[in-house]
Amino acid sequence: MRPWNPNPLLRPSDRFVVLLRLVVALAVLLAVPVAGALGTQVYTADAAAIANERATKSAVDATITSRPQPQSSTAHRFEATVQWHTDRGVATTTTNVARQAVIGDNVRVWLDRDGAPTARPRDPGAAVFTGIGAAVVVLVSTWLTGWLLVHGVWWLQYLRHSAGWDREWRLIDSELRGDKQ
Repeated sequence: MRPWNPNPLLRPSDRFVVLLRLVVALAVLLAVPVAGALGTQVYTADAAAIANERATKSAVDATITSRPQPQSSTAHRFEATVQWHTDRGVATTTTNVARQAVIGDNVRVWLDRDGAPTARPRDPGAAVFTGIGAAVVVLVSTWLTGWLLVHGVWWLQYLRHSAGWDREWRLIDSELRGDKQ
């Protein structure tokens, strides 16, 4: 377990694997603050983007003017035509509604700065999950890469040592039988 051990029976490949394990352990430990910093940076950027979305979008109450119809892509989602009043008159669009919605019900429609229908702004809590997700991806990928590297090198070393043992046993076996090579 100590690659600096002066024992001549410790193979150089064993020393290398132990040193590799130490380097990977250091990389895994260093990945924690790096992941934290990256997660914080991603959270900050996403929180700013969400705040911008919330500042540029507004909601209006619209009235359903047609019977809800199933969307062509999925049978469990329904859409209906809705309308609302603006400074320029009446605006109309098609939006998702509940299956049990009826003509005359009110639904909320989100509009961008130009008054065009748009998607609902994301919840501010979404930035937290984005930041955590980025940090977890960094940590897991670092840990998995380290594990694969150490075990891959160990496996190659095992195959190399096994092949060496096979050669030695064949040599000893042929000498015991008196075979000449």
